[in-house]
Amino acid sequence: SFWLALLPCCGALAVLLFFPRPVSAPNLPTPVKEILLPGSYDESILVGGMKRTYRMVIPRAYNGTPIPLVVFLHGRGGDGRNFEIACGMTRKAESAGFVVVYPDALGEPTAWNAGYNRGRISTVDDVGFIRALIQSLRQKLTVDPRRIYVGGYSSGGIMSYRLGSELSDTIAAIGVMAGTIGARLPDGSEIQIPRPAQPLSVLHIHGLLDNIVTYDGYDSLVAPGEYFPAPRSVGFWVENNGCSPIPEKESLYGGQILKDSYSGCKQGVEVSF
Repeated sequence: SFWLALLPCCGALAVLLFFPRPVSAPNLPTPVKEILLPGSYDESILVGGMKRTYRMVIPRAYNGTPIPLVVFLHGRGGDGRNFEIACGMTRKAESAGFVVVYPDALGEPTAWNAGYNRGRISTVDDVGFIRALIQSLRQKLTVDPRRIYVGGYSSGGIMSYRLGSELSDTIAAIGVMAGTIGARLPDGSEIQIPRPAQPLSVLHIHGLLDNIVTYDGYDSLVAPGEYFPAPRSVGFWVENNGCSPIPEKESLYGGQILKDSYSGCKQGVEVSF
């Protein structure tokens, strides 16, 4: 199943923890910490007059010293708690020593408002939600401001791209599974994320047989003519980050996984496909 396929992908996303934000941390006020012990918490936050919920896991290694934070976004129709069970990121958080948070999207079915969800008009400010969530967590925990990461699957992957674009002053890197930077609308026009103000590292994982957010784009099973092809999404970041356009190519696991690594990027960031 695709959930089983997610397990190695979740581990792969953890490599982003080695890419701290290469520039100075955002000029945010020094937060007043609450006392939180390692464990799992079901929490909520009020954003724009709406109650938003999330699940948070603090690893046993946390002792009050600065720790990385990973915000991990579920796919369409999912929620944070079930995504935690399915993806295995909590086990990775315990072994690698980082806080992981699983926010909940809104809607029926649930989906993140990345700005180009065909057939679903949403006014929910999910960018504002994640921004407020990160600020709230910095008040609850000693989060390393240079090691804040966002990742996600499908709808969550698409949202991760938007967050990387709009919160590049806060996020060090993003990890995207089955996502895209934009879509072609029914009238033939196109919409995509804006260029981020700062470079950031990007990992994009995409299955060639994906029939929802298809690798080649413009031929989705559920929304024909919608999403941009995966190579176009990666190319956006290669160009924006000023990377060398010629990647180092690898073939892994007997050719089952092909990896393109783009180096020479601005401020030491990397792009992996």
